[in-house]
Amino acid sequence: MLILYSYIVEQKPMEVLNYALKHGYADLADKAAPITVSAHSALRLAAEILTFLGALVTWVCTFKMWFMNNSADNVITEQILRTMG
Repeated sequence: MLILYSYIVEQKPMEVLNYALKHGYADLADKAAPITVSAHSALRLAAEILTFLGALVTWVCTFKMWFMNNSADNVITEQILRTMG
């Protein structure tokens, strides 16, 4: 089953990340996590899919760091980060 998840990480990164966190597969989670932060509607998808306890909070912290490092417009970045807490 773990091998199957490795192949579909590009198509379903949030689902793979949730599965990996739930079952303690750190390598698989590390492979899926970077893909999830740049996904279209990433925050909405994370809230819907990351159901494993603590996964959403961890993902939001990762997303916040990624967003700060990849945003060209600091004013918009600061406004979004303030709403995220």
